[in-house]
Amino acid sequence: MQVIYVAGPFMALSDYEVQLNIASAGKVGLECAKKGWSPIIPHKNTGGFENCDIHPEDTSDEDFWYEATMELLRKADAVVMCPGWLRSHGSQMEFNAAKDLGIPVYETVEQVPDLFQEEGRD
Repeated sequence: MQVIYVAGPFMALSDYEVQLNIASAGKVGLECAKKGWSPIIPHKNTGGFENCDIHPEDTSDEDFWYEATMELLRKADAVVMCPGWLRSHGSQMEFNAAKDLGIPVYETVEQVPDLFQEEGRD
């Protein structure tokens, strides 16, 4: 099974907007799963940490979270970008890292190949 990394905005001006970003990434990941991909959704790994002592947006932990997500990205077969990724510095870094590593990048979920169709499955 091929793995696809879901990249998109996480941080926002309000907790509500963070939740919208997490939901958007989840929706993109689900659409990829419907096409036969196993999605890695970093947003889902850290969503909810705002209620803990360790907070993903805490600038003291920013390097840790960036390296953690980059490790996941390096293990992916492809990357898909979420809506709004161009307004996110972190998403732009993920896009550029994937390109530098030679990992295919799809700028929209619609561009992601349907692996089920490629296998002849419906």
